[in-house]
Amino acid sequence: MQTHPFIESVINRMVGIALTILVWMIYSWLLFCYGEEGFWMACLDGWVSVGLLAVAGFLYGYIDGAIHALQIQIALVVLVQAISLVGAFELQVLLEWGSIGDFMNSISLRLVFGVLCWIILLQWYRMNRINEPDLEEMPEDTGYKLLKERLSL
Repeated sequence: MQTHPFIESVINRMVGIALTILVWMIYSWLLFCYGEEGFWMACLDGWVSVGLLAVAGFLYGYIDGAIHALQIQIALVVLVQAISLVGAFELQVLLEWGSIGDFMNSISLRLVFGVLCWIILLQWYRMNRINEPDLEEMPEDTGYKLLKERLSL
């Protein structure tokens, strides 16, 4: 079984944490400037949305090599974005007592930013998977050669 890229490398972990904080700051700034939210609400909203995306991205690392169908990858993008949007919506409903006008005005910003972050993360996982040695290649001295010869008869 492959280890997760964030678990096996301290550098990947540090870069991941730094990039998550940077994405949170950019997303909060975008929500403040273009989403017409208050400063603290934009920071909390960004924290919840980016936090949910980061957790989903971390969990995706465990199933990265197993998913090959494009339809399943698209379904995962839709599911992750829906979870992120629901989390941000619930936060706004709880903290602003039912005011959903600002949320509906910024839904396009949220979707575009979330999908772009998810695509970048998937490309990073794919780049890490390409750099790893192929797990299907077995050394010739392990009996794999004998099994291969028997099955070819």
